[in-house]
Amino acid sequence: MNLIIERAWALYGILFIIPSLLIAGIRIRRLRVLLGNFYGVKTSLSVSGRLFRLAERKMWCRSICWNIAWIMLVLAYSGIYWGSSPQQISRRGAAACFVFDISYSMMAEDGGNGMSRLQAAGEYAEALLSRMRGIPVSVVLSKGDSVCAIPLTEDYNAIFSLLPSLSPQLMTAVGSSPGLGIKTAIQSFPRLAGAAPTIIVFTDGEETDNQLASAVQEAVKYGISVIFVGFGNETGIDITAGDGVTVITSGLQAQLLQNIVQTAEQTAARMPTGIRAARTAFIYASAPGSAVRILHTLETLATEITTAYEMQPVPRYSLFICLALVFMVLGLLAPEIRLPVRYFSAKSLILLCFTACFPFLQSCSSELSGSLNILKGSWFWHHGKYHDAAAEFIKAVEIADTASDSRLLQYGLTGLGATYIMLDENSSASERLLMVSENADPSVQFAVAYNLALLYYRDGDFSQAAQFFKNALEIDSSNLDAKINFELASRQISVAADGGSRDLLPASQENSSGGLADAVFSMIREKEQNKWKKQQSDTSSDSAMDY
Repeated sequence: MNLIIERAWALYGILFIIPSLLIAGIRIRRLRVLLGNFYGVKTSLSVSGRLFRLAERKMWCRSICWNIAWIMLVLAYSGIYWGSSPQQISRRGAAACFVFDISYSMMAEDGGNGMSRLQAAGEYAEALLSRMRGIPVSVVLSKGDSVCAIPLTEDYNAIFSLLPSLSPQLMTAVGSSPGLGIKTAIQSFPRLAGAAPTIIVFTDGEETDNQLASAVQEAVKYGISVIFVGFGNETGIDITAGDGVTVITSGLQAQLLQNIVQTAEQTAARMPTGIRAARTAFIYASAPGSAVRILHTLETLATEITTAYEMQPVPRYSLFICLALVFMVLGLLAPEIRLPVRYFSAKSLILLCFTACFPFLQSCSSELSGSLNILKGSWFWHHGKYHDAAAEFIKAVEIADTASDSRLLQYGLTGLGATYIMLDENSSASERLLMVSENADPSVQFAVAYNLALLYYRDGDFSQAAQFFKNALEIDSSNLDAKINFELASRQISVAADGGSRDLLPASQENSSGGLADAVFSMIREKEQNKWKKQQSDTSSDSAMDY
């Protein structure tokens, strides 16, 4: 539970209860003396004793209730926040991550003007930063391993101080892996941020683990743009390897980077309509106007309006004001209510304190709270309250991120993706579903594959839809809806190949034959269900993939 106090200095006002209790004690002592003087010593034990105990109880009860009311008012004024609630906001802007390849191949002195590739990359990045206004930038260093050296920040001074120090000696890992650098850069962007993310890789394309292509594909699926800035000469130059002895020839792998970009563009073109468009490009650092192209791309992304959910702390001043009013009223009424002494026992006071503190205790267990959010989100989803369901699933994702609970995170992302589908927010649905890990529970994997297939089917990409329906059937071969949808997607592929697909008719023409079309579809669906049920009964039980 994240507790935030906006005006912590106001808590000193609680100390005013000390003189209040002292004054109450003095008044009670004076009352005892007055009663003793009035009734005399002989009757003090019989009459004044009973009156004094009754008056003492009333005065202490009123004093304690009003002091608690004062404490609640002080807490309300201090501005206490705990918990978080998702707020839907529209954002525009861009965020960038600089990935520097600091392997020994970047020390080749063909970067231009007598500089090494790494020195040229540093100066190139410095020139970019000097013209990037208000765009947060992070820095990732990549060699045989990768590390996020500077998180997202708009204070470029830290980056300017790092650029002259770029060297292979900054990391001890051997090899060259710009692909790992891209994967680390993906993690450097906030998961639910509205700013369009862009990864700018300063490299010569040399790699030793062949992870660059898969890393770019992963970035594109997340809607993250990747721009390669190539340094060096394509003909190659002899350099000394990291062992200080071996001489190798290293050059700019321009063709490799261009092929990776071309494949990534094809993947981006197959993504469902509405998903944040990921741009990929390869730029020669020495080409005229190359930096202008990068800046123009960032400015274009910065002008795009995106919708995101931001977790904001929840103010609790209204709770404390209500408690203050309750204790104020109790201070007036409780002393006038005559109850037996047993109702003022220690157990009753403990129960009262627990009841007052219950709002603080209900947020202690993050795992239980996240599970309850998943449960409430599912209930809202099945009752058609999709906006409420999205809010609950976002809370579960936030709790899972804070508690590093991967299982809860997968369920939250899956539920959020399914909810966005019902809200026709295909872009957000695809982003959340693609975040789900491949190691998730089988039920989660089935839901992800099935929902992605629905998105591709909506977009008219029937081959991808059929493939994802097939993936869903590999997980659960008994699901009848997946079988029918797989068959329908396969038939659409055949119809499209034969040129038999037709455009949608205008609304008036569609409505004129709507009843007939619905009847035909119902007959086809019933026939397909009978067909699959018959195949299930005829197929042996050891068949794992009966589709």
